Amino acid sequence: MIVAAAPDEPEPTAAAYDRNVAPWWRYRGASAVQFWRVPQAQAVPKLVARVNGRAMYWQSTAPLPGGVAFENFELQAPYAKGQEFIFGVEPQPDGGAWPKGF
Repeated sequence: MIVAAAPDEPEPTAAAYDRNVAPWWRYRGASAVQFWRVPQAQAVPKLVARVNGRAMYWQSTAPLPGGVAFENFELQAPYAKGQEFIFGVEPQPDGGAWPKGF
């Protein structure tokens, strides 16, 4: 099982920022996809992907360009000894929305 989260902006570095956004919050990297991969044998019925969003920069009143963005991307499952969840981030310089190689 694979679940992925990708930005919807074709060029995240071209975002228009609010004047109150601190310089360290301005995105300078390549577009990327975050993903979780779970071996099929461990894809239990109560396995859930959880994503939370943010509309403002942390500890500020400056809005995120384009509206709400995902902040955390996690898997939640009842504990079982030997569980294996694989997290990855893959740059997508062409703006693709799926991890290459899957």
